[in-house]
Amino acid sequence: MIHDSATLSEQTELSYGHLLLAENSVIKRHIASDTEAYIYRNVRIMAAEERKAIRLKILKDIDQVLCATLNIFPLYRNRAIFNKHETLQNVDINAEGWIDFDRLWFKE
Repeated sequence: MIHDSATLSEQTELSYGHLLLAENSVIKRHIASDTEAYIYRNVRIMAAEERKAIRLKILKDIDQVLCATLNIFPLYRNRAIFNKHETLQNVDINAEGWIDFDRLWFKE
């Protein structure tokens, strides 16, 4: 079983596409060549598609193929929720889970 996790940016299609195509991808190392060809073909189709809903459907289809052909347990997210002290201001977390500490300040 493959357990893979990642934080996807707001550009879900780009982040997930990169996750699938990266040379160091855990998924890429375990898929059959025909599945890899299917992914490449559909990522190219997705990149040419203008409608976001269609691009997301293509990614969902790719994900279903991966789940059907591998013992994979994907844990991908593109939202991060955190708590902060009420006096801490200007806290923004980016898609990678990082905070720009230079912009933080405390309200008295």
